[in-house]
Amino acid sequence: MANISIYGSHNSAFAIEENGKILTVIEVERFCGYKNCAIAQYKAVYNSELALKEILRWIKSEYGIERFENCYHSNTDIVHDETI
Repeated sequence: MANISIYGSHNSAFAIEENGKILTVIEVERFCGYKNCAIAQYKAVYNSELALKEILRWIKSEYGIERFENCYHSNTDIVHDETI
């Protein structure tokens, strides 16, 4: 069964792995047409839910994968510096 890995902040990307082989790495900006975009936090796309659905549809049509055994995700904390 396949696994998916998601990085959601600046330059968001998805990596798809199946049976120990990386099938693809998908840059979210390629689907949105918005350079350096994210699905969360920094430069998040306006409708990230729609972008996610489109990417998952593409994965299904390209690789026939509808479900993932594991989902790994990486996130970055937002640090607000109030000093001037």
